[in-house]
Amino acid sequence: MKRRRFLPLALAAFCLISAGRSLLESASSFGTSHKPEDMVSSWDAHMRSVGTALPASVIVAGYLEGFNLDSSIPGPDVAEFVLTQYALAPVALQQGADQDWIVGNFGNELTPARIGSILDRQLGSHTVQDFGFGIYLIHRLDR
Repeated sequence: MKRRRFLPLALAAFCLISAGRSLLESASSFGTSHKPEDMVSSWDAHMRSVGTALPASVIVAGYLEGFNLDSSIPGPDVAEFVLTQYALAPVALQQGADQDWIVGNFGNELTPARIGSILDRQLGSHTVQDFGFGIYLIHRLDR
């Protein structure tokens, strides 16, 4: 008879101890867990140096992605275009390479050497500043 009374109490105590242990583990890892990175803030931080490098006189800049240089690369990435436009405002971005200043968003699909050889063929005389993360600022010199 005593066992029948003891078994439910032991089972309830075991469940409470297990739940408490699980709660403590969750609470201890809560403060150290990493929040998912805010894409807008990180993109804005990457683009801040590009915006600083653009001359103040630039009103419209071109915008190229990997697919503009190599047709085997899928594109366009509308979200990154919008985030770049937002970060560089009041400079307006125009798809293509028809401007004197061009923001290149090539990600990691193309090597810097490949980017350089394609731009040499397509743009003629130009300079390229590498801002990391596949972001480049291109200045056409022959215009």
